[in-house]
Amino acid sequence: MDEEQQLEILSPVTDLGFVRILLADLHDELPSKVARFRQLADLSTSLGANGTMFTGGETTYLAWTEARSSFVHGNYIATVMLCQGLAEHLLASYLELGIDGEQLPPRSNFLLPSNDA
Repeated sequence: MDEEQQLEILSPVTDLGFVRILLADLHDELPSKVARFRQLADLSTSLGANGTMFTGGETTYLAWTEARSSFVHGNYIATVMLCQGLAEHLLASYLELGIDGEQLPPRSNFLLPSNDA
């Protein structure tokens, strides 16, 4: 590929153009972003000074943080997907802790049938 073809692939938007786009995006939905952030702040306040404890370690914490950020920015489908992952990690961590349950069996490996026949 020669240099002229490579230049056609790149975006014609300059750095200043990107800044304008980002500022417009930030400004357009600012009141709704603030409202969603206030909802999360109210939820955190209602949990008390100590908040809540999530089991599952860093993966669960990162899923929770990303879900909150995604909600504030209005990415609702991403929020739902992240919360599903968060719920899976929370349930798995409760099972791993053995709260009110018996020990889990070791993880089984599923083998695909071979095409030898």
